Amino acid sequence: MISDKGKKAVWSIKAEKGDFILKKLAIDEERLKFMVYAINYLRANGVHTPEIKKRLTEKIM
Repeated sequence: MISDKGKKAVWSIKAEKGDFILKKLAIDEERLKFMVYAINYLRANGVHTPEIKKRLTEKIM
């Protein structure tokens, strides 16, 4: 665990497929949709930001 602030936490994960950062956020669905859209927009326009990975059992918004 890198950080734990109650509702927010960050873990560093080492796996066979590479290293990952896992973040826990306490936000509502609308805010999450906005964040996913904003990150995807920035990535599509040349800004280098980490890719958002979905959980295996869910689809990304």
